[in-house]
Amino acid sequence: MESKSLNKTKARFIVLAVFLIGFLAGGFSMSLYRTVTGSDDSSRGRTHNGPPQAHILDKMDKKLSLTSEQRDKVKAILDETFSQYDQVRRDVDPRIGVIRQQSRDRLRALLTDEQKPKFEELVAESDAKREKMKEHFGK
Repeated sequence: MESKSLNKTKARFIVLAVFLIGFLAGGFSMSLYRTVTGSDDSSRGRTHNGPPQAHILDKMDKKLSLTSEQRDKVKAILDETFSQYDQVRRDVDPRIGVIRQQSRDRLRALLTDEQKPKFEELVAESDAKREKMKEHFGK
C-alpha cells in the first residue's frame, strides 16, 4: 500500500517538474526572442516605438503601399484624431479620478486594520502603473 502511495507521489512530482521545466524554457525562449529581435516593449504586444499614430501610419503604409501624398494626409488625419482623443481624455480623467477615489474609500471601509496597509501598497502600484502609462504615451 505504501509503495503505491509513494509511486503516486513520485509521479506527481515528475509531472510537476516537467511542467516547471517547460514553463521556464518557454520564458527563457521568449526572453531570448525579444533580445534577438529587439522587441523588448512587451506592453500590449507593442514592438513599435513612438506614438500610436506613428505605428498605425507605418502599418497602413506597409499594407496599403500609400503614396507620399496619401501618407501625408493619413498622418494629418491620425494626428488630428489622436489630438481629439487627448482632449476627451483630459475632460474625462478628472471624473474618472473622482470615481476611482470614491471606490477606494468604499473598499477601505470594508477592510480590517491589518488589510489596509496591503491595500495601500496595491493602490500605490496601480497609481505608479497609471503614471508610467501616461509618461509612455505622453499624456
